[in-house]
Amino acid sequence: MHTISPCDLDSVAVIRNRTCPDGLRLTIGVIARDGLPFLRDCLRSLPTQLDGVATLEIILVDSVSSDGTTDVMVEFARQRAAVRVFRMDGKSNAAATRNVVLDHAAPGAVLLVDGDIVLTPEFLWAGVEAMRAGRADAVSGGLTEIHHDAGGNPVTEEFWRLRVRQEVAEYGRWACGTILLSEAVVRSGLRYDESMRLNEDRDFTIRISYQFRVITIPISMGCHLTRSYYSSDRLKQFYKDANYRWLGVLIRKHIWSLRSGLLSRFVALFGAEKGVCFGVVLQIVLVASLLSGHVGIILLSLFIVLADFARYVWQRRLKQYLPLRVVGPWMVLGGLVRRHEVRPDYTVRQLV
Repeated sequence: MHTISPCDLDSVAVIRNRTCPDGLRLTIGVIARDGLPFLRDCLRSLPTQLDGVATLEIILVDSVSSDGTTDVMVEFARQRAAVRVFRMDGKSNAAATRNVVLDHAAPGAVLLVDGDIVLTPEFLWAGVEAMRAGRADAVSGGLTEIHHDAGGNPVTEEFWRLRVRQEVAEYGRWACGTILLSEAVVRSGLRYDESMRLNEDRDFTIRISYQFRVITIPISMGCHLTRSYYSSDRLKQFYKDANYRWLGVLIRKHIWSLRSGLLSRFVALFGAEKGVCFGVVLQIVLVASLLSGHVGIILLSLFIVLADFARYVWQRRLKQYLPLRVVGPWMVLGGLVRRHEVRPDYTVRQLV
């Protein structure tokens, strides 16, 4: 298992000495919104050639950026062949941006990549091989991460955000924004739900699994270059967007619908969001004990809650306690009981 981290970006981007009969067409779609400074590292990690792929093209989509992301994309397109650049203006979101890639990709497989991911070419080859062997119609993998400060300087070593130890069919910990799709999936007309502000990637992967075979393979897709989710500025956005209500929407769409595979989807969602899900359990236990009126049960539930709080203090994760254990569960409840939708209103123009 190998991950290309920023220090490895000058390594060869061509995967050689592997063969795959009857090469296919592949489109790599990179999306970004105010993606600097990480976008440059992402673009540098894109392969120029891949064994088993006869035609490789790249689509770059900028969603309403104001930090020069568009200029970086256009500059990259002028230095590489088979690169198209699209600019979105108006009111957009990640779901709409990914749909631009899917709607404009040439017939063939599509790899969707977020603009803050340093791609691992080995994942691409292994994913293509899995599709060619008939094992999958959509492929995701593991993911590492490096946290940065507001100036884009790394503040952590590279660590695993999602580690996959063996190939998992269908009900892995639903793909993030990076996923490889077969031509059959793209041609099916399945698209991201643009009414979802967040969790659109998990929603899309679950909907794929209703018709196609989705797998997660034990290879890193790449390294996620980001700031900590619990930095002060990101927490402000977290509360403004009521982030976890979209988890509630996801549960309402795919758990309450009582489709087949219900238990597997529930386990996968719980595994992906253990922090807030355990917060929901804690709050249910606390409220139930208070309603019972039994002093012993109330004291026991309070002890459990205080012990959990003490663990966060001990681990120096106090910034995470409020969003995960206190506020987040109520956001989930809000998404469960009330329909939340956004209405994108945007225009798309091709620059290159």
